[in-house]
Amino acid sequence: MRVAISGTHGIGKTTLVDALCACLPEHVMLDEPYHLLEEQGYEFDFPPSREDYRAMLACPGPDVAGSPAGVDGMTVDNGLMPDVAGEVMTAILDESEAHIQKTGQVPRPQVHIVAEDMDEPYQYIGYIATRPFYRGADAATAVADLGRLPSALAATRLFVVWEEVDLRLALEMPNRHPVHGLSVVDVRSDGHTVLWLPFEVAQDDAGIIVIWGTPTRHENAKLHAPIEALIATWRAPCGDLERTVLDLQGSGYQINWSIAFKR
Repeated sequence: MRVAISGTHGIGKTTLVDALCACLPEHVMLDEPYHLLEEQGYEFDFPPSREDYRAMLACPGPDVAGSPAGVDGMTVDNGLMPDVAGEVMTAILDESEAHIQKTGQVPRPQVHIVAEDMDEPYQYIGYIATRPFYRGADAATAVADLGRLPSALAATRLFVVWEEVDLRLALEMPNRHPVHGLSVVDVRSDGHTVLWLPFEVAQDDAGIIVIWGTPTRHENAKLHAPIEALIATWRAPCGDLERTVLDLQGSGYQINWSIAFKR
């Protein structure tokens, strides 16, 4: 069994992990990227800046071959996915932070679409954000239908993004101990990876500040039912692309094509 402790910077994760390891002697503690990078001479801001956060995402995890389990601020496999995923993740991070700072609201659930069988720079096709919806069943349908566009495009890989507290409210799910954070699901033909990006929001003279916490990564984790439905929709054959685009846009979905794909 592996245990991951997630939270914003400086709130006592390491203290908690030390206590857990004392109670669970069969487990081993693995350092988070923050400490690994510090040991290599990397100098962090306090709290960590967006550039620091990117460095943590790119930091490879320790060699845990033979370890029975891990307890840490990060899951054992804590490196970011290679290839086009790194560019997509940077875009998601930048756009989400800019949206929160500009509007004071979290981004709508969205899907970033990749076609790995195409040549660069055409692999990243763009993204679709959900239409306006009512809470409950309508929200679930709106999220599931995000899978229609990548299905019509025959996309090979998706990055599904939502803010956890916002989606739970929309789906009328229990939310007793709300923790704000982006969930990014990298969906491939052979499974999926969930990247959890916790954050807090503060205010200063310059406006809204987004303070990112330590990211954690989870392989093939259980997903909310509408997200599972979205993935199933993507994997099912879809109809004509032009008709699908017109129907989605007419319903209020926001489609943003990449500059390369527009050409």
